Amino acid sequence: MHAADGTRRCNTDVVGFSGRGWRVAALVVTLAAVPAAAHASPTLTVSTTMPTKASVGETLTGSFVLANNSTSEDPSFTICKAGDTYRCGGSERIILMPSCGQEVDDTCTAAGADPDVFAIHEPATGAAGTSCADMTFLTPAFGGTFGEVAVDPTGGLEIRLSPGETCRVDFTFTVLKLPTIDARPEAGIQTAAIVSASARTYLNVPISGR
Repeated sequence: MHAADGTRRCNTDVVGFSGRGWRVAALVVTLAAVPAAAHASPTLTVSTTMPTKASVGETLTGSFVLANNSTSEDPSFTICKAGDTYRCGGSERIILMPSCGQEVDDTCTAAGADPDVFAIHEPATGAAGTSCADMTFLTPAFGGTFGEVAVDPTGGLEIRLSPGETCRVDFTFTVLKLPTIDARPEAGIQTAAIVSASARTYLNVPISGR
């Protein structure tokens, strides 16, 4: 990592985030939002924001955004949730993998499994000014090997997004330990976090994004 004066330092209790939507090299954020491009088919995109640093024992706030970037004849869609009986494009829920030591094309490899680095707290909340404002979400454990958690809206509510609309979900997490796998060659210890979601369009076309 580099300090403000350019000095390189290595802090053994600080973890950085690296991965789609989470680009942090040690203490320095290098993430920039990627502009949405025009698409000819229904398009669900996912981006994630995390703090600039995360030290063991800290409780911090992160967020992810689900966005409808469609420009098609069937542009609106509903995000899939637990218990849905219709066909979805991928997982039936929003899934957050807090830490991964090796990811390829936004998918964690078996060798990259690095669970229990972070504890995600309930409830997560929908951000004001987005299409899921004031919604609350539970975050039950979803998978053992990768330490995933589901992000489920409460009260039977659904997230519906028209073209150009977004849903931002804010959550808190505690750093339990350093990652056991360093996801990037840069100085410091880094990990990748991956959020995936799926949806169905008005015409029941399944789509997914991460």
